[in-house]
Amino acid sequence: MATQVAATYSPDYQCIRLKSVFPAFADPEEPQGFQTPHQTGFFIHEWLHYLHNNSTIHGVTAYSHAVILWSNVRAIIDHNGLCIGDDHLPIQDFADIRKQYKHRLDSRAAQNNKIEASLRLDDLDFISCKKDTAYIEGDENYPSTKLLCDVVSKVDDKVFKIKIGCHEIVEYIAFALESR
Repeated sequence: MATQVAATYSPDYQCIRLKSVFPAFADPEEPQGFQTPHQTGFFIHEWLHYLHNNSTIHGVTAYSHAVILWSNVRAIIDHNGLCIGDDHLPIQDFADIRKQYKHRLDSRAAQNNKIEASLRLDDLDFISCKKDTAYIEGDENYPSTKLLCDVVSKVDDKVFKIKIGCHEIVEYIAFALESR
């Protein structure tokens, strides 16, 4: 995976962010537009995240989690729009906010899989897969589910254990649609 990307999608804001390394629209006075198929591909990939966010249960859930988080925090915002501090927040609300935040981070985190960089998805056969659910701080209202899979390389018959979470699924959806 690249360490620097030209664009990202922020589901909480439903906003595509083009970075400075993405020159197509860097200068609002004289936008260049897409100059290469690569730039177009980056944008389409992020636009597909936006489309997914607005048209699927997964996307609506991500957005509703942001609304719930705001609902819990708004009680400590004063009339000037400033936070008056979490000591004014009921302890249960504070605990819910902490769990919501951990849940969001967990669902967006890429899994640390040790697969050779040269292998492509077509080079792998899935031989087993099982669901693994853990609960954030032991609370059943905050499940974190991953798929634990054994895959074998068609190239050299090596077996790998991999985890697949929400991040991998959402990225694959955008990749697959972008490929079309």
